[in-house]
Amino acid sequence: MKLLSFLLIICAQQSFAQQSIYDLDLQTIDSNRIMLNTYTGKKMLIAAISPDNLEKSGLVFLDSIQTRYPSLQVIIIPSLDYGGDRNKEIMISISKNKLKKTLVAGADSVSKSSSARQNAVMHWLTHVEENTHFGQDSNTDFQLYLVNESGVLYAALDKGVRLKVLDDVLNQPDFKP
Repeated sequence: MKLLSFLLIICAQQSFAQQSIYDLDLQTIDSNRIMLNTYTGKKMLIAAISPDNLEKSGLVFLDSIQTRYPSLQVIIIPSLDYGGDRNKEIMISISKNKLKKTLVAGADSVSKSSSARQNAVMHWLTHVEENTHFGQDSNTDFQLYLVNESGVLYAALDKGVRLKVLDDVLNQPDFKP
């Protein structure tokens, strides 16, 4: 009887196990599907930004971070919440001609207020029930989320974060849950 109770507890815990970010995928701006498990063992910086930031200093900033940290994967999700479907041609041109390793996803809803329409990766990043660490919504047009090498969300940073702070966060050693 004790063994049965123990097994039921284990099964119940496994049925409530959180989905890993590595179980998710993204559609790129050119309509390809990328499984995030491709980046297992790498830190990921996921940026939910407006297309205006792609055209201005935001792109230069994110590209410089990607160059500075070659073992990091920068993923840009243009936000429909901040006009993400505008300038699609510009976003495609930028992603093909100016970015070497930075991944640009297709425009999608990023904020919690989008509920059922929210991008699956953004849902995972903004719901503590999914990622077990943060429930911070995408409140600005340049929200940054950092996932470590083990797939743990360990930072959510607002627009205007200083490079020194971002460097400190990116230099944190990997930790497993």
